[in-house]
Amino acid sequence: MSEEGEGELILPREDPEHESFVIKEQFVKELWESSRPKSMLIEFYQKLFKPKIFEDEPLDYNKLNILAEFQTYNLLFAKNELLLDDIQCCYILQLFWNLIPIGEDGKRKENAPKTPLPYKTSFDNELIERYQEGIFSLEEIKRISEYSKKFFNNFILYDYVFNNPLLLGTKKNILIPHDKPRIAPNLDKALTLQTADDDTEEEDEGEERF
Repeated sequence: MSEEGEGELILPREDPEHESFVIKEQFVKELWESSRPKSMLIEFYQKLFKPKIFEDEPLDYNKLNILAEFQTYNLLFAKNELLLDDIQCCYILQLFWNLIPIGEDGKRKENAPKTPLPYKTSFDNELIERYQEGIFSLEEIKRISEYSKKFFNNFILYDYVFNNPLLLGTKKNILIPHDKPRIAPNLDKALTLQTADDDTEEEDEGEERF
């Protein structure tokens, strides 16, 4: 990762900021080494958004699936096209996480804009900051900004999906008390039922006596 005329850019390896990101360096490594990164992300977000008893489930499986697929493509872009390392991928995934109009509690972010422009402005400003910090090169932030247009072109759709509770339905976790199942009685003590065949045999025996 270098910039013409400026020499090699040095990525701060001890930057504590990325340790506070939703997806951390070690998990990026595990995702990239896995043959099922999307499934791993679904499981990760299920735990992240796990509701308490009697609370509505903030994101159902369909929404989790969309979010996991979104971040899987972002990771593929960062690794395959930009050839970024794991820490840089943390920054990429956090940048795109910040675009999703929900918080870590699964609810709509407070005062979240309903149009893409404020998000786009904030996204580009943060990219410039990351360039100034030496996280990304100038060429990389240009390519990331260009790539992000795919999201902003579909912003209304993403916003609608994640913030419409009636769209895909929600589930509620409710603890329901129940009695213990009854234990079946010993079959040795069960009554013997007389069948039609038994009646026939008794009649035959009676006829033989006479």
